[in-house]
Amino acid sequence: MSTNNSLEYNDGQLQYKVVGLMKRARASTQFLEKAGADSRAVRAGINKLPDEILAYIFEGCVEQEIPRLSPQPFRSYLYPTVGSPPMLFLQICRRWREVAYSTSSLWTSLSGGEIYWDRSGPTIPAMRYCLDRSKRAPLHLRLYSSPSRHLDAEPSRASEMLWLFATEISRWRSFSVAFDAGLVETMAAILSCSHGQVDRLEELEVSFHPGIMRIQSVPSVLSSLLSLKSLQRLYLNYSLEFTTFNFQLVPWSRLNEILIQARFSLDECVRYLSQCSSASRISLYSADSLGDFVRLPTWPCLPITTLPKLSSLTLAQRWDAVKVLEFFDLPSLRHLSLKMNGIYEIQNNRQPFIFKRFLERSQCALDHLTVLNVGILISNVVEYFKIPALRSIPRVEFSSSLDQEDVSMPYILRARAHLNAQHSFPRIYAWKCPETGKCYFGWGVKDKEIEIQ
Repeated sequence: MSTNNSLEYNDGQLQYKVVGLMKRARASTQFLEKAGADSRAVRAGINKLPDEILAYIFEGCVEQEIPRLSPQPFRSYLYPTVGSPPMLFLQICRRWREVAYSTSSLWTSLSGGEIYWDRSGPTIPAMRYCLDRSKRAPLHLRLYSSPSRHLDAEPSRASEMLWLFATEISRWRSFSVAFDAGLVETMAAILSCSHGQVDRLEELEVSFHPGIMRIQSVPSVLSSLLSLKSLQRLYLNYSLEFTTFNFQLVPWSRLNEILIQARFSLDECVRYLSQCSSASRISLYSADSLGDFVRLPTWPCLPITTLPKLSSLTLAQRWDAVKVLEFFDLPSLRHLSLKMNGIYEIQNNRQPFIFKRFLERSQCALDHLTVLNVGILISNVVEYFKIPALRSIPRVEFSSSLDQEDVSMPYILRARAHLNAQHSFPRIYAWKCPETGKCYFGWGVKDKEIEIQ
């Protein structure tokens, strides 16, 4: 059967994805140069595509509707069911089968378990087949168990897959998991008999389903995973239910990237950040709702710490995150995002002064500054914009952290009008970002964003 006829036979969603990815390939000059392919080859029919381009298309034809565990997911994972790639590629023709076999990413980045909209999911034999095809290549694994499963139900498919993946535990390079009670117990059993074989894991992404606080093995499992010397990148969603976990167990000083969703006080945040001597990106999120009562943070007495490698910092807590900058010198910082979810201290006007001293101290060449504050005053924003170093930042955006458009939009427009009336700053724009759904004022509007008139 020819390739074109096979494509017609296996029509529908796959062909739609292939067409879309072909357009992406044609527009990707950088990819073409990297692959060493002539641009005329990309305009050729699919029968004549170079193997590198065909492999690129294969990698893009993966299931993208897998629920994300983190705000900044690590990678794309394959969801190998019988009627989807790469299994489907094996049925098209001999060449497609050979290219699929030789494209290791199709067999080494695997996602499985139970997803709320698809209780069938990849089978154990399908996952075993992928592991066999991956030979000895490093593995990137993701497991998800439906939070709706009853604790007393039969062992989940995710637990069975975890046991299967454990047979190749020495090959794990990244591991992403949404723990339910069953997966926690399975992970505890695997770690107890692994005898140090998990010694090459570099990326760890962990979240917990609600209601498993009573599982005694949760802290020990998490502590064991965090103690791995090979770990370089961590995302941890630690529920508010877990109030007794010792975050000092996080290897702050060794990690290159840190994303943690948990509630920290100001002094805790400063203390942990001060240890991040190797980190290039740090994000500390709080999942608290606006209505929660928050104890006012203490103002710690700590020296200024220099973090020479940190290029991206995101802080979203229940207190004014600008205060953290009082304690740091960040000479390599390029991206800074500060969000305050709390409802107090809205009259405090020290923030611009703290930020000015931070810029003078760090001498960092910021590319992007975002400040989200539910109670930010226009008078405070004026003081921010009076800082000379702020005007050298290509993209600056301020906004209320309220999600309701009908509340934030009038505020944004009033702020823009007030600031432009000062005639003391570059022209201030207002726009809506399609990615976040929020309205901002500042400068550096992107082409895809909608300026508000």
